[in-house]
Amino acid sequence: MNPNARKSSTTSSINVEEIFLKREVQELLKKVTSVDINKVYAHRLKNKGSREQRMHYAMMTDEKLAQVKEKYAKMAEYFLQLIPIKEPLPETFKVITKDEELDGHDESSYVFYDIRDALDQDRLVVYREPDGTLRTAKPQELRRLNRAFYPRPNKPVYVPPVFFDPALEYALNLNKHELVMDFACWFFEPDELQFVQLIQEVIDRTVRDNKLENLYGTRHFSTLTFYLTLNKNIEPLFKFFVQKKDTASMANIVRLYKIMHTDWRTASAGKDADTDDFKLVYDFATQYQQFQDPNIIKYLNLDIIKPNRTFRSLQ
Repeated sequence: MNPNARKSSTTSSINVEEIFLKREVQELLKKVTSVDINKVYAHRLKNKGSREQRMHYAMMTDEKLAQVKEKYAKMAEYFLQLIPIKEPLPETFKVITKDEELDGHDESSYVFYDIRDALDQDRLVVYREPDGTLRTAKPQELRRLNRAFYPRPNKPVYVPPVFFDPALEYALNLNKHELVMDFACWFFEPDELQFVQLIQEVIDRTVRDNKLENLYGTRHFSTLTFYLTLNKNIEPLFKFFVQKKDTASMANIVRLYKIMHTDWRTASAGKDADTDDFKLVYDFATQYQQFQDPNIIKYLNLDIIKPNRTFRSLQ
């Protein structure tokens, strides 16, 4: 997820994929992403013609009920698997040859598509342009042709209008953030430029409209956390977790921030993994000195969290 599409060049040297694949990063993202059983098992629209599973009722002892709840809680973790975060493939192509004698032979381009049994991303596809140029297909052209030759349910050849305004804005106004993100994960590959741009747009609007709750408890909250932390915009996350009085998640965001941005000038006393959550957040906030939200400042002064703790002004 290239941050330079939206943000400054301060993060241009960060290898996004390498950071995302780090074990400690994966663990922190999973901790920040809360398991909300009601959201994981919420009713979802089925394909037309598919049969709905009938509701099942059973009499259980308290012990059996606890076992069933534990079982479904573990199953919920499967549905909260992290979405792969990758750098988008550049929309480039390779010119194989240019035959001058074919210049102006036709007004349209000819596409030669490999229909052998192979992975879609490995198919050889070339274009013969009207000027005689023979070139390889661009990544988005390849994906569109794959959808045309090997159709899958709910994967039309062209990008659905819900991924563009005004349909996108309408869906988000109806709080369909999770639905849009789910559909995007199904329709696109994680290294498609359109996917990365769409995810960034949805996250930016989620933050703008203060609707983080719509993604909290879903697998997309980890993507939101990664994106905001990568771009040094963690105040919306802190503000959100202050409302929930979730110091542990705030501390995990700090740990994630320090892994992503190794140029962070000051470390807390001792190892971050072993440091008290409140102390880690407090020390980071006093050094960061960019939080403007009064609720964050007030939260770090609450006696019920840590007595005799004074938080200096960040103005």
